[in-house]
Amino acid sequence: MLWNHEDEVVERLTFESLSGPLTVWHEKQNEDDLIVMDFPARAIEPWELDDAIVAALGPCPAEMNRTKERIGVGDDAHPAYVAVYENKRDVHELAPDMKKLGAIEAHGVIATAPGTSHDFVSRFFAPRAGVDEDPVTGSAHCALAPYWAARLGKNRLTAHQVSARGGALRCDVTTTSQGDRVLLAGKAVTNSVGEIVAR
Repeated sequence: MLWNHEDEVVERLTFESLSGPLTVWHEKQNEDDLIVMDFPARAIEPWELDDAIVAALGPCPAEMNRTKERIGVGDDAHPAYVAVYENKRDVHELAPDMKKLGAIEAHGVIATAPGTSHDFVSRFFAPRAGVDEDPVTGSAHCALAPYWAARLGKNRLTAHQVSARGGALRCDVTTTSQGDRVLLAGKAVTNSVGEIVAR
């Protein structure tokens, strides 16, 4: 919005957030104009298969993990759970019980699996936060990218969030003076334009 509708001419934009300064810039890749976002990486740890999560998701994942840190603010901060499946079809075909998922104290539940045309696929469910399924989730990839980088032995990955709308991302796992980072690159389009009139 700042670049396309507000005539912002700077090469990089920095936003202050709960995670600290977040920097965004444009990158040309072939004919594509990508927006790259610099996020802190989120570490995950192995976790026992949670019966409530498995019952809510349906198919049993091959592996369960969760974020080491809580995500959110105050009493609403909870870890996110990462259910790893062996086949991307399992992730595509998930039809979770949102009422059961919403009863779980979690920032959200991420389902992921190895991809074929992409390194990995994922979906993100957060009914407790009022979002049954998010179309494309930056924060989820801050945990997924380091996990898949370690598993696949490479630091540049391609990802596909296979929600109904879907979205493709490039994920670069790196270390800077700010610590472990994930650079997420993807396309962005204007979804809507409106005007708010204050009274």
